[in-house]
Amino acid sequence: MLLSREVSSGGGWSSPNDLRVHFGLGNATRIDSLEIRWPSGIVQKIAGLGLNKIHQLVEPPLLSFDPAGKLVLKGAVDILYTVETSVDLKAWNPAGTAKGGESISEMTNPDSAFRYYRLSVK
Repeated sequence: MLLSREVSSGGGWSSPNDLRVHFGLGNATRIDSLEIRWPSGIVQKIAGLGLNKIHQLVEPPLLSFDPAGKLVLKGAVDILYTVETSVDLKAWNPAGTAKGGESISEMTNPDSAFRYYRLSVK
């Protein structure tokens, strides 16, 4: 069974909408999987969700390099992320902060293929 819902945060002047999405599953005994298509374009697939529960889901961040070599962050626009870098995946150094949808211009794709990036929520 495929169910679909679209969420909108507002419907008019001073009238916010409920951001919760409800799915009535009838006699179903499990949820095989859930696929979310976030506004940023990120597609998230989740398995193993329990029935008759409220699940709080947050858009996951995604780092990528644009054609000009700038680091671009896709993710929730209202969350401040800390960007960290490493050359060995052991020692991590803070490299800046950004919100989802921002291009991080001071960080460019390094010549070294051994540079790693990760995000944490501030």
